[in-house]
Amino acid sequence: MANKVFWQGIALMTGCIIGGGVLALPFAVAQSGFWSAILLIVVLGLIMLFINLRIGDVSVAMKKPHQLVGLVERFLGKQGKILMTFAMLLLSYGALIAYAIGCGRILSVMGGSELMWRIGFYIVGAFIVVKGIQVISGSELFLETIKLAIVGIIVILGMNNSVTLKSFSGFTFNGVGMVFGIALFAYLGFVSVPAVYELKPKLKEFKKIIIIGSIIPIFVYLLFIATVIARTGSATTEVATIGLQQVFSPVMGILINIFALLALATSFLAVSYALYDMFIRDFLLSKTKSFLLAFVPSLIGMFFLESFAKTIDIAGAIAGSMMAILMIFAHRVACKQFKKIVKIPLFVDVIITVVFVAGAVFAIV
Repeated sequence: MANKVFWQGIALMTGCIIGGGVLALPFAVAQSGFWSAILLIVVLGLIMLFINLRIGDVSVAMKKPHQLVGLVERFLGKQGKILMTFAMLLLSYGALIAYAIGCGRILSVMGGSELMWRIGFYIVGAFIVVKGIQVISGSELFLETIKLAIVGIIVILGMNNSVTLKSFSGFTFNGVGMVFGIALFAYLGFVSVPAVYELKPKLKEFKKIIIIGSIIPIFVYLLFIATVIARTGSATTEVATIGLQQVFSPVMGILINIFALLALATSFLAVSYALYDMFIRDFLLSKTKSFLLAFVPSLIGMFFLESFAKTIDIAGAIAGSMMAILMIFAHRVACKQFKKIVKIPLFVDVIITVVFVAGAVFAIV
C-alpha cells in the first residue's frame, strides 16, 4: 500500500505539472538562444522544486492539508487570500483559453474552422467536469504513464544520427521574457503538494515524492525541447507538435497528436474542475453560479485571444510570479509559528523574489 501511495503521489505531481505548457516551450526557446533558454528553464525548475518543498513543510507542520488559498489566508490574512484568489483566477482562465486554442489548432487539421473546434472542445470539457469527472478520477498513474511513454518514443525517434550539437546554438537575453513566462506556467503545480499530502504518505516518502515529482518535469521538458528544436529549428510552431508531425511518418504524426491532445485535455479538465470546485467549496456558491463563473469568462476570452504561446506567457508570468511570491511570504510567516519548519535565510528569498518580479516585467514588456 505504501508503495502504491508513493507512485500515486509522483503521478499526481507530474500529472499536475506536465500539461499544455510543454507544447509551447519549444516555440519560446526557438525565439531565444537555445543554451540561455535551457539554463533559465533548469534554474526556474529548481526554484519551483524549492518552493514545492516549502509548501510540503508547511503542510506537515499544520498536520492537515490546506488548499493554496486557505494556506495563504492562514498566514497572510484576507489580503493574501484576495491576491492568491486573483492570481489563481488569472492563471486558470488564461490556461483554459490557451488549452482550447491549442486543441482547436490541432483538431482543425481534420477539417472545419479552428473556432468551431475550440468551442466544441470547450463545451465537451465543461460537460465532463460537471457531469462525469468521476470517469477519469483516480487514473493519474495510467494517464501519466501513457504521456511519458509517448514523449519517450518522440525523443528516441527524433534524436537520430543527423542530430548533433550544431543543432543547438545561441546564448542571448533576447526572448527570455517569453521563456520565463511559459516555463513558469509549465512548472506551476503548487496545488499538487497538498493533494499528495492527502494521500497520507510517510513523511520521508512525502519529501521524496515532491523531489522526484518536481525533477521529472525538468528532464521531460529538456528532452522534448531538444527533440523539437533539432527537428524543426526556427520553423517550430506555437503548438510544437503541429510542426513536429510534419517531419515524421503519418503514423508517428498521429501518435504525436494524441500526446498533444492528451496533455491539453487532461490539463483542461484538472484546471476547470479545480476552478469549479473552488467556487462551490470556498465561496459557497450554487452549482449553477459556480459553473457560470468557472467557464463563461474563458469562453468569452477565446473570441479575443488567438496566440497559444502568448496567452500562456502572460498568464504564467503574472499569475505564476504572484503565486510563487505569496507562497514564499506565507512560508516565512509559518516559520515563526511552527518550530519544525526549516527557516530560509532572508537574502535567499529576496533573490528569488527579485527573479520572479524581473521575469514578470520582461514577459510583459
